[in-house]
Amino acid sequence: MPEGEYHSAPGVSATILKAMRRSPAHMRVKLADREDEDTPFGTIFHRRMLEPERYKAEIVIIPPDAPKRPTEAQRNAAKPSPKTLEQIAWWADFDAKTEGKEIISATDASNIEKMAMAVLGHRIAGEIFRSEYRTEVSLFIDDPVTGLPIRCRVDLLSGVVMVDIKTTYDASDWQFAKIIDQMGYHLQAAHYMRIATLLGLAPERFIFIAVEAKPPYGVNTFEIGAASLAKGDEECARLLALYKECVEKDAWPAYEQSLRAINIPRYALTREQDAEVIYSPED
Repeated sequence: MPEGEYHSAPGVSATILKAMRRSPAHMRVKLADREDEDTPFGTIFHRRMLEPERYKAEIVIIPPDAPKRPTEAQRNAAKPSPKTLEQIAWWADFDAKTEGKEIISATDASNIEKMAMAVLGHRIAGEIFRSEYRTEVSLFIDDPVTGLPIRCRVDLLSGVVMVDIKTTYDASDWQFAKIIDQMGYHLQAAHYMRIATLLGLAPERFIFIAVEAKPPYGVNTFEIGAASLAKGDEECARLLALYKECVEKDAWPAYEQSLRAINIPRYALTREQDAEVIYSPED
C-alpha cells in the first residue's frame, strides 16, 4: 500500500496514541501541524533503507556547486545584480525540472549514505537486511475492546520479528532507553504487536535499529523488554479508551482542570548543589 494511502486511511495509529500521552488537544494540533511540515530527515533515511528504488526515483540532490538560493528580498529587488539574476535563473530552472520531487542537500545525501552503510555493516542489523523480509507493511483491524479501527505500518517484517528503524542523536544503551520512554517507542511496539497478534501473525520479537545521524554514525540494536512492552500495552489500552471517549463526546480536552500537588523530579530533590571540593589553591 502506498504511504499516502496508508496515512489517509481511517484508524488509530501509534503516532496518534503517542501524541495523546500529553493530551487529546495536543494530539490534534500536532497532527494538523504535520501536514505543513517538510519531509523529516529520518523519513528520507527510512526511504533509503526500506524503499531504495523509491528513494532513487523521488529524491533529488542539490549539486554541491549550486548557487545559493536567492532570498525573497533578492527576488523582489528593483535592480538585482547580475549575480542575483544568475541565481534566480538557475533555481527557476532547477525547481521546474524537479517539481514533485524531494530535494535534499549534498551534505544530507552523504550523511544518509554513510548511515545506510553503517547499518548494513553492523553485525546484527546487517544480518536482518540479508534475511527474507517485507518492508512498509500496512496492517489494519478493529480493536476488540473499544471497537475502534486501529492501524500500523511496520518498517520491516521478517518472519515473526518486527523491526523499526530509528534515527537518533545518541544510540547508546542508557540514552536510548530514556529516548524510548520519552518518545513512547514502547507504546508503539505494543501497538504494533497487538495488531499483528489480532491478525494471527504471531509476532515474537520487536527490535529497534537505532542509527546516529552524525559521525561516527553509530548503530545499536535493541529488543524491547517484556516489562516495557507490558507497560506500553497498558498505555495503549488507556489511550484507546480515552480516544473513544473523545470521539463519542466530540470533545478533545487539554489538561485536566483540577488543582494538583507538584514536586520537582526525584533526582533533583536529592542532588548536591555543588560538587565536592577536592582542592583549592587558597588552602
